Amino acid sequence: MTIYRYGRSSSARLAEVHTDLQKLFREVLISSPWDIGILSGFRTKEEQNAIYHRGASQRDGVILKSKHQERLAVDFGVYVKGKYINGDTPGEELVYYAVIGHILATAKRMNIPVRSGSDWDRDGDFSDNGFKDLGHIEYVL
Repeated sequence: MTIYRYGRSSSARLAEVHTDLQKLFREVLISSPWDIGILSGFRTKEEQNAIYHRGASQRDGVILKSKHQERLAVDFGVYVKGKYINGDTPGEELVYYAVIGHILATAKRMNIPVRSGSDWDRDGDFSDNGFKDLGHIEYVL
């Protein structure tokens, strides 16, 4: 099995978030059969607002704050054979669900409470979410 490591950018983004998320994502990558990169950690109000205006978030960063602004969220990406996939095709979506399962199982084993952007209400039903954000994991206080 290949042992993956975070690159400089992913490591810097991960260093910006809650220590439990840092521990979780370090463990996830060590035990993962997939290569994962950290796409986003902490966001400023301005960064969050720009993402909102692109339609990539339901949180504007001003009235509705994002967990990223509180250092309680990570957006990750998956790489297959060195190529980034975003989960837009059915096959890629299946890979993301497998990675999400790995992250959630690891979090449970480590007693780190998290929620996935694929299952906001944490009921195990991925089909009942109005806004699907496959690459999003947030710490639940």
